[in-house]
Amino acid sequence: MPTNDFIPSKNHEFNDFQNTFVNFVNLNIASWDLTDTAIAEWALLTNMPGQKKMRWDDAWQIISTGNFKRSQNVELKGARKAYESGNKTNPEDTSIRLFINRYLRNNIKVSVKQKAEMGLTIPDELKVKASEIISSRVMVGSVTVARHLVHRSTIYVPGRKSRAKSPGIESLVVFIAFTDAQTHVEPEITKFSFDGTVKGGLYKREFDPSQEGLRAWYFVRALKKGRVQKYEPPSKMWSAVIM
Repeated sequence: MPTNDFIPSKNHEFNDFQNTFVNFVNLNIASWDLTDTAIAEWALLTNMPGQKKMRWDDAWQIISTGNFKRSQNVELKGARKAYESGNKTNPEDTSIRLFINRYLRNNIKVSVKQKAEMGLTIPDELKVKASEIISSRVMVGSVTVARHLVHRSTIYVPGRKSRAKSPGIESLVVFIAFTDAQTHVEPEITKFSFDGTVKGGLYKREFDPSQEGLRAWYFVRALKKGRVQKYEPPSKMWSAVIM
């Protein structure tokens, strides 16, 4: 698995990355002047039963429960390799990396901002410009450690190695809301309240025993520096049950 590039190595982070990437491309692909061949390849990559993304989704749905067989874990590894990397010696094959290299990385129709929002690596000469546009809108959060009455969340920008705040950002502020454990619909934003700030890309939350069994929902907002401090729009929400 890759360990030092724009695609996260851990499976749960990879799952967040690929969902963000696919959703973003689906929303913007019509404006990038891609060929019919590229559009057909995108359909194969993301919307073909038993292939690439859909194969990964099926395998991850099982593995993410924590209750799986060895053969199912072997299938996950094979599904990820096929979806993430593919066979670069086969012009008929595709993958996330192959599609990016063929149609997005050097496509002048795909802006630097769009590349940053997808989590792609930005060329050195454009890093300063990219850092200026990174905000809570492109941040991803997930509960990476859940133990009795404690959640530890990792908050990061896909494609960035550093978890430091971007220039012009005063702090990253976490908001929280609670629902019953069976609720999987994101609460209205008015239900959230201030909860704390992110340190080094990590956020620890301890709960009261009375909150055990509830689902905690989170999102993060970047607070800009300046005489009049303003919040960036909220990140995508994430959640986990309090054990």
